[in-house]
Amino acid sequence: IVSQVLERVPAFIARLRERYPETPILLYSLQKRSLDRYGFDGEWTHEAKALAVKDVFDRLAPSDPHLYYTRVEGEEPFDGHVLSYEMDVDGCHPNDYGFMQMAKWLYRELKRVAKAENIAL
Repeated sequence: IVSQVLERVPAFIARLRERYPETPILLYSLQKRSLDRYGFDGEWTHEAKALAVKDVFDRLAPSDPHLYYTRVEGEEPFDGHVLSYEMDVDGCHPNDYGFMQMAKWLYRELKRVAKAENIAL
């Protein structure tokens, strides 16, 4: 939930930075899922958690040049698109096809980070 994201993500990043101060870290948020459409508690929606991750990034990025952020937008997987039901088993948890789409998207984003950090893949 949102309160846990706001508490745990900064603490986790701080812990990583103690040991790996220059390792690139990519924070990312998924867009709305099918279940987000049905009025669940705002603390639990993917949209609310996405905004919390972005808030953490906005607070930490000015002092961390190796911190990156991205968010699945538009027609990418898990955006609440009418076909999103094909990518999850219950409106929330990805199936094999959903994981494949996530992997493709993450690979593109990791290539972007590697290029920014001048790391060969």
